[in-house]
Amino acid sequence: MAPPSTSRNSKKTGLVLAGIVLAALSSALIAMTLVQANDSYKEFGYRMITPLETEALLKQQPDVVVLDIRTPGEFNAGHIAGAVNIDYYADDYEARIAALDPSKTYILHCKSGGRSDRSLPIMRANNITNVHHLEAGFDGWKAAGLPISRP
Repeated sequence: MAPPSTSRNSKKTGLVLAGIVLAALSSALIAMTLVQANDSYKEFGYRMITPLETEALLKQQPDVVVLDIRTPGEFNAGHIAGAVNIDYYADDYEARIAALDPSKTYILHCKSGGRSDRSLPIMRANNITNVHHLEAGFDGWKAAGLPISRP
């Protein structure tokens, strides 16, 4: 039988190794999820862009439309300057998307990416093809420390 200190060290080593394996598996799962997400954007011909790429695009092409599909309450709490708000949960959401000018370039976002991800097929169905999807949504924009407008 090993002395108590050796047994304790073995347990600590085992816990550390288990933690490392768990962290590696988590990282792999996140990476796989991002790859799958990027593949779905490619399916619709859209490009996912980071908050910093979004900021640069807005400076280079001021006529790009930022389409914020969060609720009016979320929008009024803070948004990207010049953004147009179309509430994803509104009864007329699909009709308002259909009324958008398909010749324009759009940056689409919601809070974190779920609603905007579900909007990509709606945009495609309405021949709105020049769409950039903001990675991590408005949460990503805020986390990058980019400017926020309020009414």
